[in-house]
Amino acid sequence: MRRVVLPLLALCLLLLFWHYYVTVNDVPKFVLPSPVAIWRALIGDLPLWGTAMLSTLSVTLKALLAAITSGILL
Repeated sequence: MRRVVLPLLALCLLLLFWHYYVTVNDVPKFVLPSPVAIWRALIGDLPLWGTAMLSTLSVTLKALLAAITSGILL
C-alpha cells in the first residue's frame, strides 16, 4: 500500500507546486505552461491525437508485417 500511496502523493505535491510556481510568478505559457493548461490542451486536441494514433498504428503494423515477411524469406 505504501509503495503506491507515497509516489502518488509525491506526484500530486509536485503538480501542485508546479501550478503554484507558474501562477504566482506569472511565468509565460511558452516558457513553462501550467499542468492545467497542458491538461486542457490534451483534452482539446483529443480528436487530433486519435487520428494521429491510428495513422501511426497503421504504419507500425505494416512495417512489422514487412519485417516478419522479409525475415521469413531470408
